[in-house]
Amino acid sequence: MKKRIVLISILLLLWGSMIFAKSTIIIANGEWPPFSGEKLPYYGICSRMVTDIFEVENVKVEYKFVPWIRAIELTKLGKYYDAVIEFSKNKERLEKFYFSEKPILRSKMVLFHKKD
Repeated sequence: MKKRIVLISILLLLWGSMIFAKSTIIIANGEWPPFSGEKLPYYGICSRMVTDIFEVENVKVEYKFVPWIRAIELTKLGKYYDAVIEFSKNKERLEKFYFSEKPILRSKMVLFHKKD
């Protein structure tokens, strides 16, 4: 957990003073329990980590929960949201967004079925 907080801290510091100059930032987020969710305590595990990091810099975080595709598209425009969290890197996103060098979260998706 501490390693993830350090990685998030580095990412947020690299974003520069433009975001930190604001007293509140708006982050687009989606539903992905237990990592994020509008009805979860602290809006989920990942949201809590990001909130804690910004709190160190005296920046408040406001989350707006929207469908994932909308979160990406509206954040690209830069008019509605300052950032979006919990996305994987791909070529298209790298052209529009800054990413941390290491992920704040790793998940492994598997398929399982009943043995009989």
